[in-house]
Amino acid sequence: MLVAILAVIGGSFSGLQAALNGRLGHLTGTVQAVLISIATSFAAILLITTLTRTWGALPRLATIPAVLFTGGLAGLAFVFTITWITPLLGVTATLVLTILGQLTMGLVLDHFGILRDAAVPVTPLRVVAILLVVVAAYLSRR
Repeated sequence: MLVAILAVIGGSFSGLQAALNGRLGHLTGTVQAVLISIATSFAAILLITTLTRTWGALPRLATIPAVLFTGGLAGLAFVFTITWITPLLGVTATLVLTILGQLTMGLVLDHFGILRDAAVPVTPLRVVAILLVVVAAYLSRR
């Protein structure tokens, strides 16, 4: 239960990020706002890593599959999307639509076992869950 609560709290920051970046993008331009957002994130994690001295994985970087380093590009696409779309649709609609995209991608990745040790098959209930988000996306635009 605690993990679920923490996930909800963590997810709430997506709403805040969308609102902040959307407004910043309106004032500075989308690309500039994304640059500021990503640079701020980089500076923060660099400071945290330096203060906590958690550089332990650096010697193993050469053994990690290169594709795993592209997660930052996926994050960049997400930040760019919410920064650009939030001023057009509002925070709620933007987040519901991006969550729909996240869940759909998650369903595909799970089903085929992509980047996992074991596949998690598509079930009728998982499809219904995504269809409910489709309904939420529709309602959020009303």
